Amino acid sequence: YNNFLQKKKYLLYFGQLSRIKGVDLFIDIIPKILYQFNDIFFVIVGRDDGLPNGKSLVHCISESSKNYSKRIIIRPSLNKSQLYPIIKNSFGVIMPSRVDNYPNACLEAQSFGIPVVGTYGSSLDEMIIDEETGYLARNGDVNSLYEAIIKLLTLNKKEMNHMKARIINLRKERSSVFFDLLDYYKNIKRIVE
Repeated sequence: YNNFLQKKKYLLYFGQLSRIKGVDLFIDIIPKILYQFNDIFFVIVGRDDGLPNGKSLVHCISESSKNYSKRIIIRPSLNKSQLYPIIKNSFGVIMPSRVDNYPNACLEAQSFGIPVVGTYGSSLDEMIIDEETGYLARNGDVNSLYEAIIKLLTLNKKEMNHMKARIINLRKERSSVFFDLLDYYKNIKRIVE
């Protein structure tokens, strides 16, 4: 973070770079976003698993956005001590997964109060309240994802602060339910024993 991102406004994707995670949608979206918002950087962190045809996603994204190469930062997987400051200071996290299983990446972003742009029908729609704690796009739809990112980027400071507070409050509510369930199961275990 200190070497590459300090004092920069950036969108972040972190995790596995693959089609199933929707990273191929970035090929068309990143140049449009960087053209429209000249103060934004795009950061991608993760292992490149490539496309089904064997092409590297990093290569495809770099080629489609070569006019903006100074505003795209791509790094391989990082350990948590290096990744968490990058998440914590991002403007938003983009997770265009086609299919997912209640991803830790979304939970990690939300734990810092960072809005996530995700997709319907991927399990992210169970974690994000559209327009309250982030934005949801139609699954696999480049235009819908682009529109959701634009909504995030055009939030004013008051709207962004409200969204971040809502994310933190929702995380606390969900944690409370989790601990209530944990206590319940502990009591059942005692009764059964």
